[in-house]
Amino acid sequence: MKNTKKVLSVALAGALAFGSMGAAFAAMPADVKGTDYETAVERLSGLNVLNGYEDGTFKPEKTITRAEFAAVVVRSLGLDDSAKASMGATGFGDVPANHWASGYINIASGLKVINGKAEGVFDPEAPVKYEEAVTMIVRALGYEPAAKAKGGYPNGYLVVAGQEDITDDVDGTIGTSAPRGIVAQLVDNSLEVNMMVQVGYGDEAKFVKSGTDGTDKETLLDTKLDVAFEEDIVDFTSSQKDDNKIEVGSKEIEVKDGFNFEGLKGVKIKAYYNDDDELVSYEVKDDVYFDAIEVDEDGDDLEIKLVGMDKTYTVSEDKRDLFTSIEDGDNFEYAKVIVEDGDVVGLDAITSMDGYILVEDVEKDVISGHDEEVDLEDYVVMKDGKEIKVSDIEEGDVVFYNDSKELAEVYTKTVTGKVEDVLTDEFTIDGEEYNYEGAFYLDEDSEKSTTELEDKVADMEGEKTTIHVNRQGDVILIDVNEDSENTSKIVGFLKDGAIKQYENRGETYYAVDIINKDGKEVSYDVEVDDDVIDGDETVTNGKVDDITGLVELEIDEDGEIKEIVVLENDTDNDIDVEDDNYAAGYKLSDDVLVFNVEKYDYADTDADDVEISTWEDADFDKVTDAVVYAKDGKAKYILVKDADNDSEESTTERALITEVKKVSGEDELRIKAYVGGDEKTFYTDTNERLDISDAGFDMDAAEALVGKVVELEVDNDSGKVVNTDLDALSTTTVASDATVKVSAKEIIDGDTTYRLISGAKVFNVTDASDVTVESVSDIDLDEYNVELVLDEAGTTFVKYVLLTDIAVADQADVDADKAALTIEGDLDNVTADLTLETSGSNGSTIAWASSDETVVATNGTVTRPASGEANATVTLTATIEKGDVTETKEFTVTVIALP
Repeated sequence: MKNTKKVLSVALAGALAFGSMGAAFAAMPADVKGTDYETAVERLSGLNVLNGYEDGTFKPEKTITRAEFAAVVVRSLGLDDSAKASMGATGFGDVPANHWASGYINIASGLKVINGKAEGVFDPEAPVKYEEAVTMIVRALGYEPAAKAKGGYPNGYLVVAGQEDITDDVDGTIGTSAPRGIVAQLVDNSLEVNMMVQVGYGDEAKFVKSGTDGTDKETLLDTKLDVAFEEDIVDFTSSQKDDNKIEVGSKEIEVKDGFNFEGLKGVKIKAYYNDDDELVSYEVKDDVYFDAIEVDEDGDDLEIKLVGMDKTYTVSEDKRDLFTSIEDGDNFEYAKVIVEDGDVVGLDAITSMDGYILVEDVEKDVISGHDEEVDLEDYVVMKDGKEIKVSDIEEGDVVFYNDSKELAEVYTKTVTGKVEDVLTDEFTIDGEEYNYEGAFYLDEDSEKSTTELEDKVADMEGEKTTIHVNRQGDVILIDVNEDSENTSKIVGFLKDGAIKQYENRGETYYAVDIINKDGKEVSYDVEVDDDVIDGDETVTNGKVDDITGLVELEIDEDGEIKEIVVLENDTDNDIDVEDDNYAAGYKLSDDVLVFNVEKYDYADTDADDVEISTWEDADFDKVTDAVVYAKDGKAKYILVKDADNDSEESTTERALITEVKKVSGEDELRIKAYVGGDEKTFYTDTNERLDISDAGFDMDAAEALVGKVVELEVDNDSGKVVNTDLDALSTTTVASDATVKVSAKEIIDGDTTYRLISGAKVFNVTDASDVTVESVSDIDLDEYNVELVLDEAGTTFVKYVLLTDIAVADQADVDADKAALTIEGDLDNVTADLTLETSGSNGSTIAWASSDETVVATNGTVTRPASGEANATVTLTATIEKGDVTETKEFTVTVIALP
């Protein structure tokens, strides 16, 4: 039974990316992440003022040309469309009309933002110097008069830029080229600078900073680019999230696909949006941390300690009333901590996760690894503070999950080093202590195990290992070097038909002489030991019983036998190489190793007489005498003693019928069907055994096969169907409480485990006219009735899975239970209690109603009328129900009065 986990949400929910700025569109170029340019590049990219390159980089150290900078300035003025319309002849001889930047240069020079270097010379490919870039930005903002008053180019412009914070945190140098990163900082700093505007006219005209002298504030951002901003907490409803919308304060803003909804929920941001209320970019105003936490009450202060980061923050005084559900000593395995001005203002925490998966495979919403899997449909999946898709999870990731919160976090942290100071619950690696109580290791079958963990860890002392840890720093998985002995397995044919036992100098040995899979003779001698043979063994006349024909050996790194494996085996005297998928009840595959000993003479023991191949490459058609060796229900090796070569005239195909029609003017059927995952068309052979001209042929019955699986016998020469009849194969219905293991491709129904064979297909046949091929992850026992077509009767291997309409299946079950429902006894002469069934054999429930409960109760208890009274006639009504399907059935009974 799953433990109830404590989930705490204070003011906020979700998780957040660590970046301080967020682009609403393209991904952040990797070469500016973590640099001084990151914020500027993200915002300018979102505004389409200055973008990165097609290869996903920004190249912040690369210089920017005068033509490129002219385009940046013009875009920041909101004149991109005007520049495109102005493309053509320029006043500069070195800028032809067809130059990509001619329109931008025309606009910029026309506004006197940028000038030529000499009469008629623009020098478009020359790099922009730092002071030139600053000058053009100052002009664009309208501050040229102020700059000239302070000395003009270049110092006056630099002074004004400093006063208006345009050069804040910009490490530029006069006389040197301005790289793209610095240009991005300069332009970004200018976006919210109050522009200079003219007031008055004629002699009274003057320029003032907008927002003063009775003027409205104007900036490049809001006036030129039509971008406004809102600074507040992010929130949204589930329907808003579905519509790609958020609320920042009271403002609803539309965001693009991939927006970090859960990461930003409840977090204060500064959101920039255009006049269509579409998010352009955003700036995160809070500090956000992910870690395990410990709660400590220090006097009047409530402190939150981040365990992994070893940082402690105090809960903000004005938020203290929101934290009444946590107390001193509480520990949480996972938490998101929101910090504003050094104080905690929000917390989202989970006491402990329900489990974790070391991922080996991802299929749709299902992640799996080491015989475990979790369906993450409807889960919020976080990694490094960002909400990601399940498809973004990779092999080797460790995913922790909490079912009640429907939250999963990818957190993969490993530590590699020498194991020292091993105790019963902890050890040391590189001087750091780690608690391994409750940890697992991967056993030889790659499944998580705790068996003899303490002993295995003790054996590792002084050796190098790798451990996985959780956010609390506790060990969850240990590499115990299960494969450190470097063993290998080989198989061979016993030359003498058995393993011999012999004595030598008082010791007893096994002599194992084999012909291996390469056809070479190899001999091994191993001292008899209780652990050498995997299984019970007896010795008769110097030979080990129960190990004959083929043997599997585990060989250590020194070439010595470590173990002799007793293989599960059985005989089979009729295996068709082309058609049979099983041998002795074991599943066959193309890579099964075959030892053909038809020509082998035990007296001569010539290795050349043993023909070795895979089952796919076998040079015979039928096996008439063989021993099949298997593991887990699957054939591994076959020892062929006798075989024949026969040519088959037809091939049998398991097919899911999608259409059956009669060919006009011919006594033939056209059959469309899925064979494997491919839809094919077949025709019946007029001259063969399926005679549809026969008056007894039922076309309705043939059409009823749509959505069913049949075996079609197809002539190898003509390709036509030559069946004597067409009958649907029986199916096995899976119980609604069965378990589907997507990664293992297994369906566990009670004590039976059904395994999908290689190439098995899942078909949705809820609409027989529109059959679709699905995947194992689509097998939903709550949504569908699931029927299995076994690869061979009597096995648990599945060829096809059919997803049928659960209501149709329920109706069939209810109809069957209704037809089968009876009340035992002579209902015209009832003198004793009746047995009323309460369930049907097909899973329906049965409820009873009585027209007179004083005579016959709903549990079948009978009260006979008193002596001298008339016999009583009662109508019993059974309501048979399954799912949403309900049917009724009435019984009339006559209860005889007492004598």
